[in-house]
Amino acid sequence: MRKIYLMVVLVVIMTTLIACTSLRERKCLTNTEWENMVQIIKSGEVTGASQTHDLCVSIKTKDGKHYKAEEPEIDAIYHVIKDCGTTCSNIIFVTQ
Repeated sequence: MRKIYLMVVLVVIMTTLIACTSLRERKCLTNTEWENMVQIIKSGEVTGASQTHDLCVSIKTKDGKHYKAEEPEIDAIYHVIKDCGTTCSNIIFVTQ
């Protein structure tokens, strides 16, 4: 009985690991290229920005449009906003 229980536990653990691995491999669902997103940010029309640990970044513009892109490296969007200076100083930035 104990062997059956251990086998069931191992199967559950393996299934969970496989599921987590496949989720990590998912690409970001984008609707614009990173270079375009940088230009939109620098335009001063962005009100909010966010990033996730899997390099997906989102922005919202003053006219209510939403854009999603994959940043080339973690925190790239943070550096774009920071380097933008006063033009981007009112952007609300959220990170996961």
